[in-house]
Amino acid sequence: MSSPVRRPLGRPVGIAVTGFVIAALLGMVAAGHARAAVSVNPGPTAKNASVWSEISFRGVRAGKAGPIVVRGSRSGRHGAKRKRHGDNRGFSLVLKRPFRASEWVTVKTRFRVYGAKRGLYRFRTENLKLARAGRVAPVPVGSTGQPAYRSRPDLAPPRMAIAPDSTPSDRPLFIGSKAAGNVIYGIGGEPIWFRPGRNMDFRTQSWNGRRVLTWFETPTKGSGLKKNTYMIANRAYKVIRRITPGNGYSADSHEFRLTNRGTAYITSYRTRIRDLRKVGQARRGRVSDSIAQEVDLKTGRVIWEWHSLDHVPVGHTYAEKPRRPGNPFDYFHINTVIDTPDGNVMISGRSTNAVYKVSRKTGRIIWTLGGRASDYKLGKKAIFSWQHDSQPLPGNRVSIYDNGDSPVVAKPWRDQSRGLILKLNNRRKRATVEREFLHPARPLASTQGNLQSLGGSRYLVGWGGAPLVSEYGPDGNLLFNARFQGISSFYRAYRARWAGKPKGKVAVAAAPTGNPGQTRLWISHNGDTATERWQVLAGPSADSLTVVASRPREGFETVTAAPTDARFVRVRGFDGNGAVTGSSAVVRVSR
Repeated sequence: MSSPVRRPLGRPVGIAVTGFVIAALLGMVAAGHARAAVSVNPGPTAKNASVWSEISFRGVRAGKAGPIVVRGSRSGRHGAKRKRHGDNRGFSLVLKRPFRASEWVTVKTRFRVYGAKRGLYRFRTENLKLARAGRVAPVPVGSTGQPAYRSRPDLAPPRMAIAPDSTPSDRPLFIGSKAAGNVIYGIGGEPIWFRPGRNMDFRTQSWNGRRVLTWFETPTKGSGLKKNTYMIANRAYKVIRRITPGNGYSADSHEFRLTNRGTAYITSYRTRIRDLRKVGQARRGRVSDSIAQEVDLKTGRVIWEWHSLDHVPVGHTYAEKPRRPGNPFDYFHINTVIDTPDGNVMISGRSTNAVYKVSRKTGRIIWTLGGRASDYKLGKKAIFSWQHDSQPLPGNRVSIYDNGDSPVVAKPWRDQSRGLILKLNNRRKRATVEREFLHPARPLASTQGNLQSLGGSRYLVGWGGAPLVSEYGPDGNLLFNARFQGISSFYRAYRARWAGKPKGKVAVAAAPTGNPGQTRLWISHNGDTATERWQVLAGPSADSLTVVASRPREGFETVTAAPTDARFVRVRGFDGNGAVTGSSAVVRVSR
């Protein structure tokens, strides 16, 4: 009889194979993490980083990043704390002390970084050490010189005069003016809401699935602000978020654009020292570095940053030297930052007459449209200058507000500003004019302005430095035309749907009409979009009021008479369904 075959002692074969497979899979996962690159800011292309910079890592969690060593060539090794971003897809290293000016900073990690070899890279800090952005002295609130409302004598918004035969689209109009403040206008041109101030880029956007109001605001007397600030307000017009740039910078007025990632694009400027002899200036001249940041709205951390001086030579400018000695040379002048459909960023430089598509991963320029180094050939009619508000459109198109003039040049380049849509041919590298929007008054706006697609081949042009707003139909005909009175300019104009529900009381003023048994009333509710009629209550005392009249709402302030000579009145608002929208305090009739 043969002996039975005996297996060596140890783990069963099935368990050993399973362990091998698990180990292999874990190795593949680890290798996948090792191959997945991380985007970093300041990154390998940065040569003008603020000495106050935090270092942002996107694509890796704080607890999974492993050791990170940060060392300045002059400041030495830096300790830091890790602060996660709101979406938990990245984090920022918050350093315990600032870098020093004009030093190289080496960052050593264990993961791959876009634009670098393995996990090791370095960046350079700014060559002119400046303090963190500090307080801004408040300035007086501007005045439009327009008559105030009797019920709200503190409000004097710019008036909008609409040309005859105009047909506006069915959405309110938003403008922000550094001379007056924020205004929402109804379809007929009457204000819906007004907030006095020195504001720019006022509009409605979406945040966390809700419609909000956003704008840039400069501190004014009584505003309570200490710095230039980006504001977010809810439907009740209550400010629910205030944002300022990171890394020691001051907020600039040109862009405050929310994304669907819970972030916002903002802009800033910083003075640097450069050899400016190629542009006819000093060897050690002062120049403005245009800066774009993407800021996490939940935490306030910077998750992406771009500097014009890192990527666009000063020699690409068309600007003339500063007219005031000592002012930095504004060679680029950033005024638009917006996502492109493929996940990159579009940036407009007014003083280089160019629009740039920029890589989000590395900050490098993918292509340039216009200017001295255009990757596209522009026909004569397609050439634009001193532009504002460039935006990508479907069908490989770009919309631009072509100012044609600027305060930094002695002579304008065009005889009038225009709205412009360019069609890009990426294969042939050509840009051609698809549509052009001109105004019969031939306005030439040296500053500000925008072009907005309203859908259905209808477009709105905010003429910016000229206080005009227009709408054009599919065939290019002028459908709507209006002029603002009381201001000479505004930044951008937008049309969008909006439903406001202010929490404050209805405002009312009351006085005798001069006729027995009649009282004149002035009624308003700043920001309310729901009220359709006013109910008037009156009586001999504040505790004994009865309904005496019902009047339709008319414009911002309803002026009407009620059949009463009682000493006290009160007003309530109702919407189309009969629901109360607000009420006033009890008011004594002035005699």
